[in-house]
Amino acid sequence: MEASLVGGKLQKKQVQELSKQLHSLKSNTAPLVKKRQIMRNTLGDYREKMAEDERKFSKTVSVVKFTGSTSLEKKSIFVKKAAGCSTQNSNRQTDDRRTQNTLQSTEQAVCNKTESPFKFNF
Repeated sequence: MEASLVGGKLQKKQVQELSKQLHSLKSNTAPLVKKRQIMRNTLGDYREKMAEDERKFSKTVSVVKFTGSTSLEKKSIFVKKAAGCSTQNSNRQTDDRRTQNTLQSTEQAVCNKTESPFKFNF
């Protein structure tokens, strides 16, 4: 139907009818009964034609074989270059020093707690 519209060999009235029928066939809100009626009136016994096409294409589908591509697909990899590598390394070193200092201070605090017993002052 669309091919006959594109062909341009139809009269104005026929073009209008076909475009209206195509619109109703493509519509999601149109009832199925109306769509069947349009198909039967324009194409005749469309169910038989569809079954014939299905038989015809099922033979060709069974013959088709898929093979892998001979050339390997290369996947690209994006590597983002860091803007301030030297500053990040120095920040890591200072962070490491801070964590070492805190570990040493907590070890001393733990040692101090064990030297004298805890007492409440009331």
